[in-house]
Amino acid sequence: MTDFTQPCEAPGKLLVAIVDETYGHSEDEEWPVAREVFRLRLEDEYGVSFEDADIGNSASFPAFATLIDMPAAVYTLLIASLFAGKKLHESLEGYGKIAGSIRRFFKRPLYLGRDGAAALAIEEMLKDKGGTTASIRLLSYRLQHAAEPDDLSAIERSQEIFDAPATLELGFGRHIFEFEVDDRLYRVSVDGRKVKLLHLDPDE
Repeated sequence: MTDFTQPCEAPGKLLVAIVDETYGHSEDEEWPVAREVFRLRLEDEYGVSFEDADIGNSASFPAFATLIDMPAAVYTLLIASLFAGKKLHESLEGYGKIAGSIRRFFKRPLYLGRDGAAALAIEEMLKDKGGTTASIRLLSYRLQHAAEPDDLSAIERSQEIFDAPATLELGFGRHIFEFEVDDRLYRVSVDGRKVKLLHLDPDE
């Protein structure tokens, strides 16, 4: 693809990258027109703007990305504090609302930035817990390459919370989180629309 400035996740902006469905299905000389038609169709369908993106760092993986705005107070309370490793007690239902703002794009193949993936992970844990959750704390975060086995039980425990990955890394990676939710430990992977959850033994 031609060099361009990548849209990227930023404080208060959740990145959603929808796979360019015209890639590999149009003749080379027709592709620029076909992908522009597809981009405009996305904008009409979702009512938001989409920009060119490439989400493949080892091989080009064309996509169209949009950024979803979050109120500053919501970002500070639910995202910035989470990735600072703080134990959160308030407004936990807000993660479901963030996840809902992303889920409306789910009928198309997509990849998410770190912050949106975290909201999906937390929503899944809250469902698993049922009832009331008193606190959530993020213990670790990393991006695992998609070539590695998709086996949550085989991943080593970590205490590192890495920065959000670049847009270019999202298409061939899966987000891996470890959380403390009340008295339970979880490992959760988010790979596009797919969320997987594993209970961890706190004694290991």
